[in-house]
Amino acid sequence: MHKLEPIPKRIEREMKRDLVIIYKSEVKRLKKKFEEYMCAYELLNSPYWVWKAYFARLELEPWVKGLKRLERKRTQGPVQDTFEQAIEHARTIDIRLVAESLGAEIKKGFTSCLLHSEKTASMSFKNNYFNCFGCHEGGDAITLVMKSQNCDFKEAIKFLSEIRG
Repeated sequence: MHKLEPIPKRIEREMKRDLVIIYKSEVKRLKKKFEEYMCAYELLNSPYWVWKAYFARLELEPWVKGLKRLERKRTQGPVQDTFEQAIEHARTIDIRLVAESLGAEIKKGFTSCLLHSEKTASMSFKNNYFNCFGCHEGGDAITLVMKSQNCDFKEAIKFLSEIRG
């Protein structure tokens, strides 16, 4: 017969610690389960009006969640309004001012394209829109910032909100 070596103290301590952790979590789970069973037992032995109130609460729960969601939206409203105002400002800002803030030198309504390199001025501005005859790109101030700065919509709005005009 082989003689078994004793378990090293370090491993024994780790095993005890793991067992204590498992035991504590199991006790918590069992206590919670017991409380659920007790609630169910109390409901079964309760009068009709308790059942009616319980089911009324179950029916109202989706409505309560919806009201809480609407309340969150209502309290977050000013932030959304501020962003919508920034978008509106970005749409109304003079596109020539935006192009100049991006480094363009506008002469007689034309400038070198900000989207590609060229020698002659081929980008024009009309009715607060840009059009490049070289690369055939066009759009509003938001599009110009997005394409020239290689950024997304929110970053373009943030950039344009810093320009006053």
